[in-house]
Amino acid sequence: MSKKQKSTKPKITVPSLNKRVLFAPLVVLLGIIPLIVRLNVINLSGDINVAWTSSQAFDFFSWYKSNIIIFMVLFMVAIFVYYLSQGDKLTLDKTEIMAYGSNVLFLAFGLLSTMLSAHTAVAWWGAPERCEGMVMLICYCVMMMYTAYAFRQISDFRYIVIPLCFLTAVNAFLGIF
Repeated sequence: MSKKQKSTKPKITVPSLNKRVLFAPLVVLLGIIPLIVRLNVINLSGDINVAWTSSQAFDFFSWYKSNIIIFMVLFMVAIFVYYLSQGDKLTLDKTEIMAYGSNVLFLAFGLLSTMLSAHTAVAWWGAPERCEGMVMLICYCVMMMYTAYAFRQISDFRYIVIPLCFLTAVNAFLGIF
């Protein structure tokens, strides 16, 4: 009997500069966005005004972060389309097909739920101080799929470790004071 050899994922063979571009949005998402803290005063109206105790909400964390996340996801989609247009083939094994298929199924039912919601503005954009409506769920799913596409080699994990170490160092420094 012959032993069956495991098939390995094809490696993305791109020059170093292109690989930096591929991982740039992930580095920003991990190392920079968590540091964004700025006050945004939101005047409430519609469905949110009924549930809130005042006519304004004061948001320190999620408003600016969500806007930058949306921008970064659009940048990720542009990079992904660029790589595919340059001849990078997207080959998936059975596990990846199941993961991406589950992700697409989740998004399809989420979109259906959002469209059938009685409170569509909240369903699409989320409530103040959260900003996690369907738009952000789509962004999170795109980030997950992009990350699975980008990380093909063990050495690529430095693009996770370095921004997280930077973030930890900044937070530790701020925590001292």
